[in-house]
Amino acid sequence: MRKCVDREGPVQEGEKGRCVKHVDTTPGQLVQDQLNNAANKDLGRLQVADEVNEIIGALASTMVGWMLTGGNDGGGVLAYDKNADYSASNRDHFGVLSDSQTLTKKKTDISSQIVIIKNGNDQYNNALKNYMGVSGGSENSTGIILAKLKCIRATSTNDIGNIYDDSACLGASKDIKNVKLTQEQVAEITIDIDKIESEAGQGGSGKYDEYEIAVSARTSELLDEFEGKVMATTVLEDVDVIIEEYCYSYNESAKVGTICGLYTDNNGNTKQETHETHSEEESNAINGEMAIIATQNETKGLEYICILNKYTGTEKVNKETCRAVSKSK
Repeated sequence: MRKCVDREGPVQEGEKGRCVKHVDTTPGQLVQDQLNNAANKDLGRLQVADEVNEIIGALASTMVGWMLTGGNDGGGVLAYDKNADYSASNRDHFGVLSDSQTLTKKKTDISSQIVIIKNGNDQYNNALKNYMGVSGGSENSTGIILAKLKCIRATSTNDIGNIYDDSACLGASKDIKNVKLTQEQVAEITIDIDKIESEAGQGGSGKYDEYEIAVSARTSELLDEFEGKVMATTVLEDVDVIIEEYCYSYNESAKVGTICGLYTDNNGNTKQETHETHSEEESNAINGEMAIIATQNETKGLEYICILNKYTGTEKVNKETCRAVSKSK
């Protein structure tokens, strides 16, 4: 079987041209040649595809490298901080974190600390006020009863020589001023007055005073002032400067902090002082003391009313209750 392997150009369009070289071949050889041509075309395609894969692989490797290392600036996944803010605003076009991320984290940490510190300090301040309120309320009631007893003693018809000062009678009712006492009762009421005055001097109101409350309140003001300055700054380095200015520190385990600033003392003088805040545990301790004092004051108050009623007979108190109070002493 003959096969043309070379032709001259066609004379007219549509013609194959004249064959100038033939080879003799068999039908089997013809089929083999067609298969080889097809195989060579597929091999060419595979070579091109392999080159494309190499290009894609190189690009992928480069991108992964940038993600892991962040290029030449040391960022990327290898520098990942689980507590960091990785928002787009905190990266440049290469994905490197900026200082604003650190500033934001510092502000957030300090703000969270201030919330905890102020919560404990405010609870302590409220506990002080409640404690003094209970103590002060008891002192007021005791003072009123003492004034009535002293007025009764001073205005008694048996006090002919004006032995006792009657200044306690200012604003007293006629019922109090017109009580008549026997000589024995004058001696008895004197003992009662001395007893009440002695017990009043042993009260717990002196443990805390208004200055303690003023210091606690001023500390809260300084914490607000400090936090405000930290939140307002836009420069990372300024945060440390503000922390030093206010002597700020935070004890995470005790949930208290330290702050410094201008405080006014009992004499009205202003000076720089450093104070530690108070914890919720301290306020709970004061509340526990206050509950005990409130119970004691209630018992004492009832006892004193019963003493006063012994001379006036006009107080709104049950006689059986007074007898029970007398027996419990």
